Amino acid sequence: MKNGFLTGMYSSFMVLIMLIFIECNNNQADAASIDTTSVIADTISKTVVAPSTAMSGFLNILYTDAQKFKNLNNPLTKKMTFRFFIKNADSLTLSCWSSKAGNSDFPDPSNLTLWVGQPSTLKYGAGSYFGNLVLYKDEIRNLVGQINQNTPYVLFVPIDPALEGGQITYLVIPTNVDPKTLKWSDVSALTGVQTNPSPPRNANQ
Repeated sequence: MKNGFLTGMYSSFMVLIMLIFIECNNNQADAASIDTTSVIADTISKTVVAPSTAMSGFLNILYTDAQKFKNLNNPLTKKMTFRFFIKNADSLTLSCWSSKAGNSDFPDPSNLTLWVGQPSTLKYGAGSYFGNLVLYKDEIRNLVGQINQNTPYVLFVPIDPALEGGQITYLVIPTNVDPKTLKWSDVSALTGVQTNPSPPRNANQ
């Protein structure tokens, strides 16, 4: 009788120990699950790009074939309107629509999309304006007049937005300098026609 009582007590004690062990494991699993969830959530929040930095990068020198630019303006175009175009995550460029005198229609798709050349040291981001850019008839005539058989390219060199009130604009430069080898440190010596932000604009055309 005594042995049976002790055996029963021992069995009950072992069952109690097993229940405590199982409960402890469950609590640890729950804690691990919570910790893992917290770590994953924290990692996701750190890897998501904040809106203030998502739209930022360096402006590139852009360019096109000079004869294509010239042919596009034969007969002379009344106005060339450029819009910003993102080819991929690392490629901010411009596409162009031209309008002829006496015709308000624009082509669809655009007449021209500029190629992406060397990066500059100029950044765009918070405080930058991404408005249309315009070249007017007199400016276009000036550029076309500079293009000959020794002028294979037309460059679009970015101007520091900080000097233009946040407006992103470009100097348009017919040249024989290969844009694929042009260094940003060399562009300060170049002169050209500046695109007009639209709006605002600095010419009554």
